[in-house]
Amino acid sequence: AEVFSFTSLLYHMLSRRKPFEFMTPSVFLREVCCGGNRPPLGKAWPFQLHALVKAGWSSTASHRPEFAEVVRVLEETAREVSAAGGHAFLGGRTPDAGRRLLLDPPRMSRIQSARSFAQ
Repeated sequence: AEVFSFTSLLYHMLSRRKPFEFMTPSVFLREVCCGGNRPPLGKAWPFQLHALVKAGWSSTASHRPEFAEVVRVLEETAREVSAAGGHAFLGGRTPDAGRRLLLDPPRMSRIQSARSFAQ
């Protein structure tokens, strides 16, 4: 359940939208828990983050990645973004506030916090 919740938080940060904000608890239970429905993932997100959120939202808990893998993917993505000058414009498109992924010091500290949590 922790990886599912964490990837929901990651989705919220990447998309700047709450993943299930329009669902009542009963609709959430029916559509997400029982029905396996998930919000659409950002088409312009880096592949690693897209795959991480999708895997973290697997309906089968045993198919979700271990937290150590979540941390590894986040650290790898952070290194790639850092190597690209500290930020990446997703999908090679003209950047705007909704499409830009910034891994600035506050976000980097969140990644480090996730790493500490996983250990």
